[in-house]
Amino acid sequence: YSLRIVGHSLGAGISSILSLMLRSEYPNLRCLAFGTPGCVVDAQLAEECSAWTTSYVVDCDFVSRLSKESVEALRNDVLEMIARIKVPKHKVFELQRLKKAKHSEETLSKSNDDILFEEHQVESSDFRKELEEFYAFQRTLKEKDAANYIPLHLPGKILHLHGVGKEANKESLNLREQFAANGGRTSFDSDNDGKHTARWAKRKDFERIILSSHLLWDHHPGVGVKSFREVAAQFGLEEPFFVERLDMDEEAGFEEVTDFDEEDDDF
Repeated sequence: YSLRIVGHSLGAGISSILSLMLRSEYPNLRCLAFGTPGCVVDAQLAEECSAWTTSYVVDCDFVSRLSKESVEALRNDVLEMIARIKVPKHKVFELQRLKKAKHSEETLSKSNDDILFEEHQVESSDFRKELEEFYAFQRTLKEKDAANYIPLHLPGKILHLHGVGKEANKESLNLREQFAANGGRTSFDSDNDGKHTARWAKRKDFERIILSSHLLWDHHPGVGVKSFREVAAQFGLEEPFFVERLDMDEEAGFEEVTDFDEEDDDF
């Protein structure tokens, strides 16, 4: 039999592990993992299962970037920002008002300059000393656990749907440039505000959590459905986007059909 194992979020992680368990019995199986957690398998296994597993990530989805390393990096970044603040902490929250109006990158950059010291300008303080002691303690823990620790990653090939248009963040724009430079198909233009295009990504692209206004929203299954519809349309597929891939496995005579239900169109 041909078998397809599909899951979202935690279910995607379980699906990828289940596919590993069943692969020997069903050599023609495929795993489609949507919003997969970023800490499922080790690096070697992540590459080996690329033959039958595909992880799908929508834009800044934080779940697909979750790992011990990414959480520690985010924690350290937050602590560093606190150490660099040169105004009373309550004034930082006044920046929330920036969300109520459109501001240029220059305006936001100037706001950061008004609030934060440059790294080389940070003054000595009790907090800075405690922070250095904390970092030293963390390094000691890592050295003790180094022999037993195994970094975990997204499984299989990774298809990344990233934002294009005026609403895309700087990270997405950089990814779009990389994608185009590698000869990939993209449809970036001024009419695509808030939409997505697709690229084959590398595991290292998801090593850090991106702080975005939509990092939670991008994990929503309804957002995933809408994003895939957009990308399918860009590549010339017509609704209801039945995708027939008759050449995937000629020996097994397998025909794969992917169906997006219309009920999730409005969310």
